[in-house]
Amino acid sequence: MLIADDEPKILHGLSQQIQKMDLAIQLVGLARDGLETRDMIQAQRPDILLLDICMPFINGLEMLEELGDDYQGMKVIVITGHEEFEYAKKALELSVHSFLLKPVDIQELRSRLDQAIQELSREQSEARLRRYAADQLLKRKDLLSEIFLRDVIRDEYTPEEIRLYCGQFDIDPALHYGMTLISGVIEVSENPADELYLRYEVEGVIGGKFTLCSHSRLFSDGRGNVIWLYDRHCASNLLLRERLPGLLAAKLREPLRTENAEVPAFESLPAVYDHLIALVFDSSQTSRFVTDAQNYIAKTYANPDLTLVEVADVIGITPTYLSRLMKQELGLSFNKYLTKTRINHAVKLMGQGLLLKDIALRVGYSSPYYFSTAFKKTLGSAPIEYRKSGGQP
Repeated sequence: MLIADDEPKILHGLSQQIQKMDLAIQLVGLARDGLETRDMIQAQRPDILLLDICMPFINGLEMLEELGDDYQGMKVIVITGHEEFEYAKKALELSVHSFLLKPVDIQELRSRLDQAIQELSREQSEARLRRYAADQLLKRKDLLSEIFLRDVIRDEYTPEEIRLYCGQFDIDPALHYGMTLISGVIEVSENPADELYLRYEVEGVIGGKFTLCSHSRLFSDGRGNVIWLYDRHCASNLLLRERLPGLLAAKLREPLRTENAEVPAFESLPAVYDHLIALVFDSSQTSRFVTDAQNYIAKTYANPDLTLVEVADVIGITPTYLSRLMKQELGLSFNKYLTKTRINHAVKLMGQGLLLKDIALRVGYSSPYYFSTAFKKTLGSAPIEYRKSGGQP
């Protein structure tokens, strides 16, 4: 704490009184004018400043204004013998902590100091927590990078957000990338460890056979598949891509399905991923459970209360297992598949001249608002706009 006042008697009196309060404060200096106060603030960086306004050379408020950001975070308690409104107004503009009048009431001063100390303690704790969080984020940067890429292929970011986060994770979005989807999941297992095993083995093949060029990224799509994103200008990557199926088969003693595609632009990752998913999980690979789920949904999509639990119960498997199967074989969650089914039927009904609210009810939406929201999210335009455009989103 620093005390600044041009009257020696007041300056030393306040110093003695504060030391008697037995607070968690250490006095680092006593200043007698504005210039000295400014120099001591810059040298000592006090947490608390008890500041007189009217001092020689430069008054207290002008001195704070001159310091600017140098005193940010410091708790300033202003004391003055003047009661003019303009002083108080200026002090508030400078975001001072408290404003006291001379003669200073010692109990009131103690109360202000207690409050300042508590605020400083809280702010310092929050600052430590932020530093800890930043340190943990740095240590887990690889994991966060994988989560980011997984969300990118799921189309969960805007182009602006993608560019922002690419910078955070040292990803160059301007490079010419290629994408390889590696899938070994034909008969899907309910055990999440199977996906981790596949990921581990694929990493071993890619990392063990070649020294990868920079900018290669390997991550899971959360559906039992591994995605390899690589720089197409790197010859080693292109060679590895061609030899990868054989290397994986030799390592795992069974073939893994791989599909490759060029990435025209980083923002097109979701479309490229969807294309690869469609190649890997075509209709011939749809399991009996998913086929049964599709058939049941086709019959009951108009029920607004239709749920994953109901469909799974009818089929005879757990909801979790059905959810995994649909994501892995169709590339869509249960809710997205159900929405897609409903909207497809809604588009067909639009050609019959029905009111939109009636169409909403017929395809399983009890609220026109929810129907409109789902329609726009699926096809890119609201139902009324879609109808006016003649079916062009």
